[in-house]
Amino acid sequence: MESRVRNYILGLIFFISFVGLTLYYHFIFQTQLYYHFHQPIFLFNRTFINEFLSYPGGLLELVTQFLFQFYYYNFVGALITALLIIGIWVMLYRIVEKLRSSEISLLLSFLPVILLLFLQNHYNFPLVITFKYLCAVAFFYLYLKAGERAKVILIISSVLFYYLVGGWIYLFWVVLGLLYELFYGESPSRYYFSGMLVGFYLLCPLILSRSLFFIGITEAYLYIVPSSAFFQPFMFRLSLFLYLFFCALPILLPVIFIFDRYIIGKPANAIPGRSRGIVGPISMVGQSILILITGYLVLRYSFDENEQRQIRIDYLTYQGRWSEVIEQAQSIKGYERLTNFNINRALYHTGQLLDNLFAIRQVLGTDGLFINKVIASQIALPASELYLELGHIKAAEALAFEAQTKFRYDPRILKQLCLTSLINEKYAAAQKFTALLSASLIHRSWAKHYQAYIDDPYLCLTDDFMQFKRAQQPQTDFFINDEHPDYDLVQLLKEDPDNRMAFEYLIAYNLLECKLKNVYKHLDKYKNFNYPHTPRHIQETLILLELRDPKGIDLRQYNISSETIERFSKFNTILMENISDRKQAQSLLASEFGNTLWYYVRYVTPLVTNLELKVRKIDEDLY
Repeated sequence: MESRVRNYILGLIFFISFVGLTLYYHFIFQTQLYYHFHQPIFLFNRTFINEFLSYPGGLLELVTQFLFQFYYYNFVGALITALLIIGIWVMLYRIVEKLRSSEISLLLSFLPVILLLFLQNHYNFPLVITFKYLCAVAFFYLYLKAGERAKVILIISSVLFYYLVGGWIYLFWVVLGLLYELFYGESPSRYYFSGMLVGFYLLCPLILSRSLFFIGITEAYLYIVPSSAFFQPFMFRLSLFLYLFFCALPILLPVIFIFDRYIIGKPANAIPGRSRGIVGPISMVGQSILILITGYLVLRYSFDENEQRQIRIDYLTYQGRWSEVIEQAQSIKGYERLTNFNINRALYHTGQLLDNLFAIRQVLGTDGLFINKVIASQIALPASELYLELGHIKAAEALAFEAQTKFRYDPRILKQLCLTSLINEKYAAAQKFTALLSASLIHRSWAKHYQAYIDDPYLCLTDDFMQFKRAQQPQTDFFINDEHPDYDLVQLLKEDPDNRMAFEYLIAYNLLECKLKNVYKHLDKYKNFNYPHTPRHIQETLILLELRDPKGIDLRQYNISSETIERFSKFNTILMENISDRKQAQSLLASEFGNTLWYYVRYVTPLVTNLELKVRKIDEDLY
């Protein structure tokens, strides 16, 4: 009867945890953002599959890619994540129970899960680690249950396990096996099996790396995730929490042994879960409550809401939901350059760029407007998307190819290259990208839509976007000027004087560079766009220029509002009253004038703060 109650409580806590995790990952974490951040893809393509089969650990990464692609659907992703975590917990519970410490088995088995909840709560954490860990504990559980002959078979077949999971996880499994044999094994076979485990770990990676896979020694013994996970934007690191996660179960094995043998003195042949009276169910209820509270606290306080907002802004930007980008921008804390870049794009598309450019922090100046000053493949894709919007199609194509050098199968990159090829009427090139995307379950419908354009190029004439971009495309070839993108904007406007985005970005660029005379010089194109009113930042520029050079500026053709004139007067008054105390003046001006060009020029521009981009020495990726 007691055993039935305990099993009921156990099943209930696992079910409640599963439902709770599913709801959490669906509504709060939002696995569709996890998908967007990593852009996983699985192609039913021989070349794609063979790449994963060519190194130890690749096979499970291939399986992970297949399942990860379904995170495109938020609920499915939440369901898979919850199943993985609960699956790991169930396996850990069975392992702990097998080690004869069932009184607090549930609580002990949850300790590694606490660390997993922390790690999996960060968007840059590779999902494949969770998959590999599940495989490792499941394979270890099989080892615990095996007899002597079966153990020999398992150790020999661990060669296949090594191929499945890679060196790091194989080492983790070997350590678990060693600890089990040393603390729980029967003499003298424990030494025999320990020797086999050590021998296989030392020889298996060495022999296979030299005969089948041709990989480096370090990679053969310690491979855990693809190298791309360590690049931006992911920036995954082998953190203290990751080491603790992998050390938790190996530490539990000797701790449970010492506790059982020397503290409570439980005999070796004690049967777990037998004859505990009412203590068993009460203990299970108490552990369950503690576990639920702990799990909630870990998820609550390890979740970075600001990181999620930054990813959501990129997600909304990619979907062209510009108004929602502006809404999210209001709650962003700190500064992140890609987020700044995306918000600037949203300001243009919502008609606010020249009115509210300084309503957001522009601490890096033009490096937040154009992100490709220092070429690196992790920022090449968003830069490519901007140039496509600007109508600089060849620049968009070149930057998309740059992005592909690091992220070969990224579906966003493949789609971008397909679009630029179609705009450039390179139908054979576009065919290559649609062929790849059509091998994906998630992107097949997109590929089918544009494959029709390749099969019948006249369909492009019915697509407003295609026609608009072909009309914008410069007829004169010119290189991307990364140091001075304003030169490209001037050239775009020469080719197409009605390119409003090029004009506004040119004005914004010079505003951020504090080149106010250049702003005035380019206002000769202003009348082409029929603005209903003079944009606020242009008004602020003209007032400042008139103050510096009254004779050189003609304000009569521009409508300067009385409100702007009054605000400038008040700005100057506060500034002069606190001329001897710069910090006091800045503090007083920030709340009312922090969104003006005047405040930016005096306090925020990198020309004043000396802020600049930093380049990593290791792989030359931007911070």
